[in-house]
Amino acid sequence: MLVKEIERIAKKKGAELVGFTRSRQTLSYLRLPWARSAIVLGLSIRHPLLATGVRYPSWEEPRQFIDVIMDAIALSIEEFLEARGYRAKALGASNRSIDLRPLVLASGLGVEGKNHLIITPEFGPRVRFSAVVTDAELAAEPRNVPDLCRGCEICCEACPSGALNGSFNIEACRRYNQTLERDSGLLIKKCTLCTDVCPVGRM
Repeated sequence: MLVKEIERIAKKKGAELVGFTRSRQTLSYLRLPWARSAIVLGLSIRHPLLATGVRYPSWEEPRQFIDVIMDAIALSIEEFLEARGYRAKALGASNRSIDLRPLVLASGLGVEGKNHLIITPEFGPRVRFSAVVTDAELAAEPRNVPDLCRGCEICCEACPSGALNGSFNIEACRRYNQTLERDSGLLIKKCTLCTDVCPVGRM
């Protein structure tokens, strides 16, 4: 079965989460009319610099390393599908021009948290994603993930910018990060407190 083969290859290459969606509504935002299914791949962030990124000037570096791994896994799935006569396109984690969150949500790998990040049952928000779209009709049902933020306000209370006050104020978040960058003199200084404090999936 194609779905099982894809799962086996993805996990052999290092993916910890593998999900599928055939949602035409979700796939339509990619503007690839031939796309019939998407495979979503996830890898948890384990590097200590990422777990406590706000205290380090170089938190972006290990994330970039994980993104390279995710890109390679997606390309492996793309090659596997193309070798079997299907059309496929890898959507890498390092490609900032593509928002993979709609695919992740549609696949059931996670839900959108109060911190505006994808929250997974296994790892909370400490996950990076890549994806592959294909014209193969992959018969796999998305997972059903419950509300993982119910009754929890930890990230909202921890946010130093006030960006998580009932909704996500992206401008407040951006301004705070610009202040961090200016004060540190480093272009990659970012706040990650909303990731750090999330109790879901904490090891």
